[in-house]
Amino acid sequence: MAAPAEELDLFPATPEQYHHSLERQFESWAFGLTFDAFVKKEVGLKDGTELGKALRCWVLAPKSSPTTLDFYCAVETYRRPVVLHLPSSTPPPEASTPALPATTTTIGYSIASVFTPPKHRRKGYAAKMMTILHDKLALPEGAALVPYEEGEASGYGEDGVCSFLYSDVGDFYSRCFWERSGAGGKEKVGWRVVSPLETTWLVSSLPASPAPSPDVLKPITTSDFPSLTHTDSLSPLPSTPSSPTPAHSSSGWWYASPTFPTLEWQVTRATLSATSKGATLPPCWGFEYGRRGSDEWSFLTFTMDPPSALRVLRFRLGTPTTTLVVNPEQVKLEHTREGIAHALVDAALVVAKGLGFDKVVGWNVAAGLGLEVGEDGKVLRGQTIKREEHLDAVTWYGPKASGKDGEEPEWRLNEGYAWC
Repeated sequence: MAAPAEELDLFPATPEQYHHSLERQFESWAFGLTFDAFVKKEVGLKDGTELGKALRCWVLAPKSSPTTLDFYCAVETYRRPVVLHLPSSTPPPEASTPALPATTTTIGYSIASVFTPPKHRRKGYAAKMMTILHDKLALPEGAALVPYEEGEASGYGEDGVCSFLYSDVGDFYSRCFWERSGAGGKEKVGWRVVSPLETTWLVSSLPASPAPSPDVLKPITTSDFPSLTHTDSLSPLPSTPSSPTPAHSSSGWWYASPTFPTLEWQVTRATLSATSKGATLPPCWGFEYGRRGSDEWSFLTFTMDPPSALRVLRFRLGTPTTTLVVNPEQVKLEHTREGIAHALVDAALVVAKGLGFDKVVGWNVAAGLGLEVGEDGKVLRGQTIKREEHLDAVTWYGPKASGKDGEEPEWRLNEGYAWC
């Protein structure tokens, strides 16, 4: 018998509850790790990475016993910078709210590790927890945006313009409602699945001589992460001849900023898992082309997604402006955006092959690069399909382009780096 909903609430986990939540997750999410190795990985991510410091574990528990270890379910959230652009003509959402800047860095939350132990399943606890979570995270309607600041947050929650997650249970989270003002009065919204597109490149499709010269593509190592992510986060949206002004959008746009903590967390996660299993690490974590920060600067970063794939984290394409020679034999690299993209993908495929993997996988590649998916589903020689797991879904809490009745801003840079 389920506990009455009115007797439950969502509480920040105590250290003991957090550790207990890891014990519960172990059997489902260890992926071959021993219990000690699994806990070491999770605690290492929480305490040893910048993004981990933005983690909060929440537990659904009785109001009368918030610190109980027999809580019903748990969830983790990460407080992170979100860049929001609204058309400059946008009126404030409420008369008392000051006008919004066209582009600002504010706060959003990514959601992960939703887990209910078997004995508490099919009783509505997960839906109850996620419904309450909206109110814990959401910026109150009409409130001014809260600027994101680096370092430890003085507060946590009730300041997010959005929350997003990657669902492995279909559209379940769309039924975990948050109530907001709409054109016809109050409306209920859940986490809306956005664009679960996945492009796969197979190692078996590598050209006979795929490896680019080191003089053209530079391997990306962990020492490159701070400079690379700082430069990328200054202006990450694609600008192409067909789309020279990425800022233009009638509804506005937002993205989770591709900062150092996102890349550090992803690579640390892969490293801790691989070393615990005695697995081989890749020789690098991506490749870049051109001078960092220049118009032609392009790069691809990836992480390990065992047992069979490298997963693209961030794929950026610049606009080539010069002609280069690949090697002393005068073999030329096709110096177009697509040519550079092919070279970056092929370099990643070579790394995948060396690790014994059979593919490289990227999310929303075409949209992120300003390219088109062909009628056959092909983009950059990779096959694009709608994926059936890790479905990207968002709930928007913040202001809209035309006040409360307008369209939600578009989620841009919806790539693998934001997954957690």
